[in-house]
Amino acid sequence: MFSRRMFMALVALLVFASPSFAGSGGAKKDATIIVRNDKAVPIAVFVGQTAVANAQGLPPAPTQAQIEAAGGVIVNPGNELNTKVVAGTIPVLASDMVNNALINVTIGKAKTLRYAFTNGNVFVAY
Repeated sequence: MFSRRMFMALVALLVFASPSFAGSGGAKKDATIIVRNDKAVPIAVFVGQTAVANAQGLPPAPTQAQIEAAGGVIVNPGNELNTKVVAGTIPVLASDMVNNALINVTIGKAKTLRYAFTNGNVFVAY
């Protein structure tokens, strides 16, 4: 039979299993920096303090493996690199192995900022 103790156990189970009780505060959405390659050649993109610092130690004509080991990503012409970051000021470096551009991007939580590395060897927000 259905006792008072069983009823209380069911009520407690429903209360603790409800979505509003579990994890109040919601999920924190990461910020995103998007870098698009507007050049006719592949570029290497480094996002973040560590990756940019590692990039400065690369040889003049690094291999793809060396770029990736330093924390970089090769982005082909017309393609984009989407990188999740923690809100704050983030350095971003792009290079076509001849020309480099470095910017410091200040971004807030859950924001997305877009930059294109252009033929003029500069970053342009879009």
